[in-house]
Amino acid sequence: MTNELIIDSGAWSIQAGLPSQDIPLNILSPMATSTLGQDHSNSKEDTSHSPRACDLKCTDGEALMRWLYASLGLDATEHNVLWTEKVMSGAEYYHRTEIAEILFEVFGVPGLHFNGDATLQLYSTGRTTGLVFDFGCNSVTISPVMEGLLAPHGAASHPTGGKRLTTVFWEELNAANPHAAESLAKLSPTEQFLIANQLKEKHANVALDYDEELYWLARKDRNNKPAVHSLPDGTELTIETAALKAVERVWFHPRRWSPDNSVLAAEQTRGD
Repeated sequence: MTNELIIDSGAWSIQAGLPSQDIPLNILSPMATSTLGQDHSNSKEDTSHSPRACDLKCTDGEALMRWLYASLGLDATEHNVLWTEKVMSGAEYYHRTEIAEILFEVFGVPGLHFNGDATLQLYSTGRTTGLVFDFGCNSVTISPVMEGLLAPHGAASHPTGGKRLTTVFWEELNAANPHAAESLAKLSPTEQFLIANQLKEKHANVALDYDEELYWLARKDRNNKPAVHSLPDGTELTIETAALKAVERVWFHPRRWSPDNSVLAAEQTRGD
């Protein structure tokens, strides 16, 4: 029997690897169902290489695991599986039943263990007691752990995650670069999301003084050159202002963001 296979399944990606590895051996990014807040289930884009990974109760769960084991080059019968669970998924028992059925009956894994991701994240720091903040794709979860035991009654979740930040960042990027509107429109929804997510992860930051930093970014006599990104057709996008505004809108003024801007309009009407 060799090392256990660890599988961490989330709404944005599924990561799998062995304890002896420093980083996951494989990462799936399921782009098939939604991009920038839009439903592309009827899209003609080829998403066969990125099956949805957020749960295994779907009919393609077996195909997903076959693809995963093949990508990792592992024999399922030689590895126990440690499967991580979200603290507030709300359907732990149902998911466990479906996952266990697939792994035991189809793949013949020798053993399966479920554990909360918050507890494991705390273990990775060498601690058994603490408060874990998990910034996910669709939500932020805060989980208290005491002596290695999760206290689910004390956990809290807010439906604002990285996907919303990517969406708002893309809006700000378009607003800051009107000259690139035609070039941006030529990109597929998947390409738009990947570009926005990549730039967000690289450039998004929290401003200690939002107004002051926005002022200095707007000055033309600044010492350092502004960060830019080149699209495939050579069009350059300025990034810094969009990255600063997106974080401010999502994390520090959440009431100012809504899909139809109705909340923002109402606050502007009140003179906020």
